[in-house]
Amino acid sequence: MIARRRVVVGLTAAVGWGHPVFGQERPRVIGSLSPYSSAETEPAREIFNRAMLDLGYVNGKHFLVIERLADGSNERLHRLAEELLKLGPDLIVASTTNAAAAARDSTSSIPIVFFDVSDPVKAGFVESLGRPGRNMTGLSNFSSDLSAKRLDLLKQTVPALTRVAALMNPKNLTALVS
Repeated sequence: MIARRRVVVGLTAAVGWGHPVFGQERPRVIGSLSPYSSAETEPAREIFNRAMLDLGYVNGKHFLVIERLADGSNERLHRLAEELLKLGPDLIVASTTNAAAAARDSTSSIPIVFFDVSDPVKAGFVESLGRPGRNMTGLSNFSSDLSAKRLDLLKQTVPALTRVAALMNPKNLTALVS
């Protein structure tokens, strides 16, 4: 739960929020770009709204989330990112490598916070982990770095193992940077 709270605090810092500001002219607009469906993103949306409320931010008063969901079609992400950009978000949250790439390709000035990205350096989202630079930052799962270790553990577990097959989607940018 602490990690989720840190993500929310990071999001609020990315758009320059401290504590709720009295007399704020308009709610901050958070654009959300995801390849998932509304049903798949509902649990995260509930956690986010609850965490923001814990910090004193009310949805509709202090912030407004505008979602663009691709319903499982990564091919739609670039069009949805452009659509989102026309709505003038203060921040874009991208939930996968492909969503982050679509957001990056759409803007170089609006802050982008990504998560569930395997390697943001190889994907070209940040210059380095210590100093991201540009307009992008976020969380990485670095699962591709662990692939060799996982294979080694499998070999130790099943010493007679001689072949292993791996399936991946070549249209997913994560597969390309692994």
